[in-house]
Amino acid sequence: MVLSRLFLHHKSPEPQFAPALFLLLLTVFTVVVQIKPILGLAGLGTTAVLASCLVLINRKQIWEEYLKAYHKRRGLAGALTAPSNLYYVINVAFLWPLILFLGVCCLYIAWVIS
Repeated sequence: MVLSRLFLHHKSPEPQFAPALFLLLLTVFTVVVQIKPILGLAGLGTTAVLASCLVLINRKQIWEEYLKAYHKRRGLAGALTAPSNLYYVINVAFLWPLILFLGVCCLYIAWVIS
C-alpha cells in the first residue's frame, strides 16, 4: 500500500499567477522608466518579448482551455465573452505580435540610449 503511492501521479494545478505577474512587471518597469530609462526600457522589452512568445507558443492550449472554461461557467454568457474565431485571430495575428514588436523596440531603444 505504501509503495503503490510512490507511483501515483496526481495532476498538479496550473499556475494562475502568470497574468497578474505580467501586469505587475509592466507596472514596476513603467515606474522604473521614470527613474532609470535604460533599465526600465530593458525590463519592459524583456517582459513584453517573453510574454508574447509564451502566448504565441501556447496559443492552441490557451484557446482550448478557454473553450472548456467557457462551457463550464455559463454565467458570463454574452457576445463579448463568447468564444469566437475572430477574437482568436485578432489576438494571435495582431495583438501579441504587436506586443512582441513593441518589446523589441524597447530593447533596441535601451541599447541605443546606452
